[in-house]
Amino acid sequence: MTPPPIAPISRSAPLAELRHVAKHYRVSVPGGGRGNLRAADGIDLQVGAGTTVGLVGESGSGKSTVARLLLRLVNPTSGQVHLDGRDVTDLRGKALRRLRGRFQLVFQDPNSSFDPLASIDDSIDEALRARREARATRPARTAELLEMVGLEPRLGRRHPHEMSGGQLQRAAIARALAVGPSLIALDEPVSSLDVSNQALIVNLLNRLQSELGVAYLFITHDLNIARDVSHRIAVMYLGRIVESGPAEQIYADPRHPYSQALLSAVPQIDPARRATGDRAIVQGDIPSALDPPSGCRFHTRCPHAMAICHDQDPAVIETSNGITVACHLYAGASPSIGAPVAEH
Repeated sequence: MTPPPIAPISRSAPLAELRHVAKHYRVSVPGGGRGNLRAADGIDLQVGAGTTVGLVGESGSGKSTVARLLLRLVNPTSGQVHLDGRDVTDLRGKALRRLRGRFQLVFQDPNSSFDPLASIDDSIDEALRARREARATRPARTAELLEMVGLEPRLGRRHPHEMSGGQLQRAAIARALAVGPSLIALDEPVSSLDVSNQALIVNLLNRLQSELGVAYLFITHDLNIARDVSHRIAVMYLGRIVESGPAEQIYADPRHPYSQALLSAVPQIDPARRATGDRAIVQGDIPSALDPPSGCRFHTRCPHAMAICHDQDPAVIETSNGITVACHLYAGASPSIGAPVAEH
């Protein structure tokens, strides 16, 4: 089986990068008037060629917005977007469309991302046509892509409603691969699947990355899944990244209280870890991005909140184990490269 060709990539710069990017939306607010919804607010994120970055956080944290910013599906309010070492923040029209084939998105709900009146073959064929694949080779290429994701080619004749959730998500991955991307953003790709299918999709993604060298931005709320698929993890809360670092380090020794709470929420299979009883629990719901708290945005739910947390935005610092964290608890550590997250 011949894998889809991967576009040449620059090794001198990250494959995809956000540099202090913000995305604010003007929205209607209860009682009348307009408000500023800060979906992303000062995001610094890098995805290296052939690697996976897991973006973790609750619903409402802004993870999907970050994926769309990284792929230039939405325009940033401020900051810069770099793809393959090139500043594409202001790229428009044909130049942006030519770039799009290298960066693809797989959605959480595959049912809503497929045309219900088209067969799976037709949906993949549409992607191949966009890539200007020759008509004569498209049927064989479609069958090859389905086999690559573990589906029998005969299933391509089915319509989306005739596929199981796991099968349809595999078909969505095949469609994304049809254009030979360098990076795929996967937005909660396994959250709607049962545990066995989750494991199968994660194993598939790891195999495809090993074979094809494709990079992933993997969005999830589950640190267990993020650990299984990611090289690095970035933890996001209310529009900002509060902690990032190597996946194993984040999982074994999270520093930010919010990361600790996310890990505590994961069911523990290991009896030794379960027996410790040391669980970080936060109360309440995530605040509204229309009116985020002052200072550290997590202070309204943090069990370790101090007076400074109410008033001052924490600087991003690097801890002794190589994790960068934005938290006043580590104010004595060495400052990380870059300034504290600025207010917008």
